[in-house]
Parts: sequence; structure tokens; C-alpha cells
Amino acid sequence: MATTKLENPKSHVERGYDSVADKYLAWSSPRPTTRRMNYIADLVKKLPAGANVLELGCGAGVPATQVLIEHGLNVTGNDISAAQIALAREHVPKARLIQGDMLTLDFAPRSFDAVLGFYSIFHLLKEEQALMIENIRGWLKPGGWLLSVRKGILN
Repeated sequence: MATTKLENPKSHVERGYDSVADKYLAWSSPRPTTRRMNYIADLVKKLPAGANVLELGCGAGVPATQVLIEHGLNVTGNDISAAQIALAREHVPKARLIQGDMLTLDFAPRSFDAVLGFYSIFHLLKEEQALMIENIRGWLKPGGWLLSVRKGILN
């Protein structure tokens, strides 16, 4: 019996978002979730102009990254999907955009005033999620904010 090597589960996520990028943007952009937008509105009130924000799983940058940029924040967006990053480059050219696995990101300690992870961190394997939270903790400035929406908000 031949054994087959299992493919990296993240490549499924990457290919999936690559294949639906345009359709997902067309479906999601006219109906941003009120919950997500309320969290962003609360966050931008707490941050000074020019604050540094990291958005994990930024997708096409619509609407979250756009709103952050419109409020004068410096946004670094990350997504595993090259197609999503290409769309984000069109929609939020002022953002710094990085394509790749969020676990491979490397930033100096205390680089960010806030980190957002809307419906993205749960794409990591369960054992990787704790490591991601530790990475985020190191990247946040003292008093920084972690906004992670799947079930609520953490700070």
C-alpha cells in the first residue's frame, strides 16, 4: 500500500481564497458586517492619528482596511492569498501589503498600536493559534489592542 503525503492545509486555504477572490469581494463588499464595522469604529476612536495597525487576513481590503486608512492610520495588511492581495493593492494602495502565511511574518517588538484578525486566525491549525497570539503580543505596543472577531473582542 502506497502512502501519500498530506498537503499543507494552508495551501487549501490559499487556493480557495485565490479561486473565489473576485466573487467573494462582489458578495461581501456591499454588505459589511455591522459587528465588524462597529468594532473598527470603536477602535479608531482609541487610536491616535498615524497609529500603526496590522490587519491579518485583510482580503481585498474592503471595507476594513479602507476605513482604517481613511481614519489616518498606517495599515500593514497580510493575506495568504495572492489574488486577495492583488485586489487589496487596487482598493487600498496606501496600505503596506504582504502576501503569505501570517505565522511567517516578522516584525520588530512593539511595532503596532493594534492588530486586527477578522475571521482569519482560526484558519491556522489549532496548535499554531497560540503561537500566533504570542507573536501578536510581542508586536503590540504596551496598551495596544488585539481585535479578533470570531466570537468577540480581546484587548
